[in-house]
Amino acid sequence: MSSTLDELNLLVILLSAVTVFALILVYKIRLLQKNYDRLLHENKEDSRILFLKSRYASMGETVSNIAHQWKQPLNAIGSIQNSIKAALIFKGDISKEKLLHSVETSFKLLQHLAETIDTFYSFLAQHGDNKTHFIVADELEKVRKITEYSFENSHITLNYELEINPTIQGNANEFTHAILNLILNAKDAFDGVSVEAPLITVHVSDGDETCHITVTDNAGGIRLKPVDMVFDLHITTKEEGSGLGLFMTKKIIENRFGGMISVKNVKKGACFTIELPYAEYGKHCTDTVTPDERLTLDRINQLSRKIIELEEVEKALQKWADIFEQAQWGIVMCGADTMTLDLMNPAFAQMHGFEVNELIKKPIESIFAPECRDHVKCILQTVHQESHYAFESIHIRKDGSRFPVAIDITAVKDDNNNVLYRIANVRDITAHKEAEEKLLLKQFALDTIHEAVYLIDENSMFYYVNDGACKALGYTKEELLGMGVVDIDPNCSVGWWGIHWEDIKRHKTVLGQASHRKKDGSVFPIEVSSNYFEYNGVSYSLAVARDITERRLLEAEKENRTIKTVAENSPDVIIRYDTQGRRTYANPKARELFGVVLGKSPSEETPIIDKEYYITQLHRVVETGVEATFEITYINAISAIDYSHIRMVPEFGDNGKISSVLMIGRDITDLKQALHALEIKEQELRALADSSPGMMGSFYMRPDGTICMPYVSPNITDLFGLTPEDVRDDAASLIVLTHPDDAERVAESLAESARTMSVWHQQYRIIHPIRGERWMESNTKPEMHPEGGIIWYGYVHDVTERKQIEEQLQRSETSLKEAQKIAKIGSWELEISTQKLTWSDETYRLFELDKEQTGELQAIFSDSVHPDDREMVHNTFEESLN
Repeated sequence: MSSTLDELNLLVILLSAVTVFALILVYKIRLLQKNYDRLLHENKEDSRILFLKSRYASMGETVSNIAHQWKQPLNAIGSIQNSIKAALIFKGDISKEKLLHSVETSFKLLQHLAETIDTFYSFLAQHGDNKTHFIVADELEKVRKITEYSFENSHITLNYELEINPTIQGNANEFTHAILNLILNAKDAFDGVSVEAPLITVHVSDGDETCHITVTDNAGGIRLKPVDMVFDLHITTKEEGSGLGLFMTKKIIENRFGGMISVKNVKKGACFTIELPYAEYGKHCTDTVTPDERLTLDRINQLSRKIIELEEVEKALQKWADIFEQAQWGIVMCGADTMTLDLMNPAFAQMHGFEVNELIKKPIESIFAPECRDHVKCILQTVHQESHYAFESIHIRKDGSRFPVAIDITAVKDDNNNVLYRIANVRDITAHKEAEEKLLLKQFALDTIHEAVYLIDENSMFYYVNDGACKALGYTKEELLGMGVVDIDPNCSVGWWGIHWEDIKRHKTVLGQASHRKKDGSVFPIEVSSNYFEYNGVSYSLAVARDITERRLLEAEKENRTIKTVAENSPDVIIRYDTQGRRTYANPKARELFGVVLGKSPSEETPIIDKEYYITQLHRVVETGVEATFEITYINAISAIDYSHIRMVPEFGDNGKISSVLMIGRDITDLKQALHALEIKEQELRALADSSPGMMGSFYMRPDGTICMPYVSPNITDLFGLTPEDVRDDAASLIVLTHPDDAERVAESLAESARTMSVWHQQYRIIHPIRGERWMESNTKPEMHPEGGIIWYGYVHDVTERKQIEEQLQRSETSLKEAQKIAKIGSWELEISTQKLTWSDETYRLFELDKEQTGELQAIFSDSVHPDDREMVHNTFEESLN
């Protein structure tokens, strides 16, 4: 409240100062007017008085430009200060970066204001015999700054065209005054004139030992006759003009600078021309400037500062008034010693269901719930002592309904620490309380479930753990919140977690199994579901872990039952040995084939022919822990020799040591017999191939896709330039000989033959290492190989000569067709065995028939023969058959 009174007192003082200063200006202007009238009456042309009056005539324009050119920077500075003030009041703090940025911006704006006032001050302050060398461009720039707002507001363009930038000797301010008078006179010429694009151009050029400056406008020109009258005293084209401006301009140019000024009408307006000598040709002229006016200018500066301060105060007050009225939360103000609601914004009244006037002067306690009213006085005492207090309470609406509020009270004090008034910001937190209640419910639900719940960040650290996690691991919540996944998962490293986090982030939900280590060091298996999400730009994973120890035991028991069922019904022999080599289990197939007895070792009784080798392999697996595979022969129940593929696998106990060896034996007697039959077939193939002019052999595609030729006849050398040894284990050297243009077709047809088990018949080209391009024809039949894969048996021979004959025949047929076409002779061919008649293309043309739409050719030919000639043609045809 004291601050507001101080601001009001300052406002009164400023208004008083403005009034006094205005009276002083009025008095001084009237005094000058009386002196001027007296001098005119005495018919004395005192140039000092005229110059003074001319200056005051332009002072109004100058002061107006000062006010408007400062307006925008001052508004910006006020906004910056209000932003800082608002941050301090409503947030209680402001960042260092924002404060430095605000100070830097304000400093730049103040620099701009200082430069602006310097320009105006130099224009108003210069006087006396201050003759110097000055640059024309600098003074023209001052004129631009002085008139900038005025021209912008009038939508007039001021354009400078400088061919040269001369230096002139004399009083720079007088030159500026003269140019300013010319430009303002040109500006006034646009009043009442409709011009599409108002333009004033100042042109500076070089003359003979003089500088030429022209000021041209497009306002329509001067209507006085002669136009030179505009320089006469009291001659003006404006209703309220004094006629001093152009008169003084002429005096300054001619008497002070020794120059010349003239005027003429040009095409679109008036053109004033000034000729000034350069600095080296300047003459000394008499000064006509007024006495010292610095005291008046100082007062103007003081007044400007007071006006700025007043505007800032008004803007700040208006800013806070807008915040107070438009705020969406409740704001209420109370006196230091009052217990009533003295001032409030509309949001506060609406929050309680009242109009503002209904709550004014109501007791503060009346808006609190009954159970909260006893604490109000204590709270206010705390506010007075601490200057600030925030709390939550319950308020009552007009209709009696209750709602929760968050209240933030600030005590505003004077310099003596006396409380002036209290401001309270009140927010309805009903929605917040509901959300908080839901959150508490969710937390209660998470804490009561049996599963362990972890909220984890991307660095594997825990942000939240529930009671289930604490019970499962034996840690307190405080201990777990200082830990991470790598601390409880014995198999999780920092590097592995980074990879796992990317998987969770990509898939959003990941289900897997892991192990957790309790505080006592014991490890138990878990199943964990990880769910990725982002909140406020931060990534998290919500993991729900379940102890699956009991499930693992049940699964193991079920698996054992399943394995036993499979083993009991397996066609393979399954025997388990202990580390001493004694049998502890044998399935029915083992008992049937080997007649084994539990508790015995292979050395005691076994039908295996090479039992020493078998026992050696068993002991090696027990000692090394590495599985072994091999083949054995044994005598079956009918005393025949059978074959079996043996695989011995070590089994480990919980201590990591070998506890037993599981032997799985598969009967491969049929396979051995099939391989033997295959070997016999290949021997027969070799015998046949050795007498064949082509190449015969087998082409085997293994299950892994690799290709070899177990047998191939020696003719491979003549046909392909390779030896049988080159392709026995790997036939890649044969495949690469396929012509590049045929390679894809050959591969696709071979794959189709394998898929459909159909005969592979293809003609294709190869690049022979010596003989070059050759044509080959293959005929092979596929069969399933006993060890998997497919094997083709077949024959390959060189058909290059046949292909050449076919190509030659094709060329001959093409030539025959061309000859028939040229000679217009048709031909036909009859296949006697099938009675199929074929016509040449030219025959169709001769009979004017469409080859694609023609039916039975013999009937068509017979119908086409003239009836008188049919018998003769038929007899001739029959004779040709004989």
